Amino acid sequence: MLLDITIGKPKFKYYSENRVFYAENNSRKSLFPLLFFGMMSILIFSGFIFLIKEKEFNLELFLIGFIIHPIFGIIGLRKFLWLIRGKEIIKIDEEKMTISKSGTFWTKDKIFKKSEIKNIRDKFQDDDYNKTPFEFFNEYRNSIKEYNRGMIYLTIGEVLFDYKYSKVRVFNWLNKNERQILIVEMKKYLENKNSH
Repeated sequence: MLLDITIGKPKFKYYSENRVFYAENNSRKSLFPLLFFGMMSILIFSGFIFLIKEKEFNLELFLIGFIIHPIFGIIGLRKFLWLIRGKEIIKIDEEKMTISKSGTFWTKDKIFKKSEIKNIRDKFQDDDYNKTPFEFFNEYRNSIKEYNRGMIYLTIGEVLFDYKYSKVRVFNWLNKNERQILIVEMKKYLENKNSH
């Protein structure tokens, strides 16, 4: 199925350095989103394409070709760059946890006070994944939900935690073992201020 074809696998790694914990995960390169957002990014140039085709400049061409389409094109380019070279990084030091994203634009570091982080969990332990008693329907609904999140957001959310009044999702496409490793390490470094 076209939706499931991927190019390469995300590289998950974790390590500690000077009592600071790091975890990194690359974005997943799915064929359909790569094609979709790659084509969408071409909209940045649609004003010039319309101008060559129409050979006359008017208000409609200006609004659609130089304002509306380029906005969608920039959104597409941002996502396309994330898909081909994006990386999400978690850093936990003595006082805070920082989540940063690199490989695209319009991203900024998110900083969380360690004392406010609660309930670190696997995505399958979250209430959103367990709303129906029918396991097959749950799997189908959840795979569609994840695909939709992957199309809209940079991060799907393999591991979740609560911060103040919000739910925070981190990382894409981890397997069960990688999720467990990340949860154990995050808990260790968040609960013990003197972790090594």
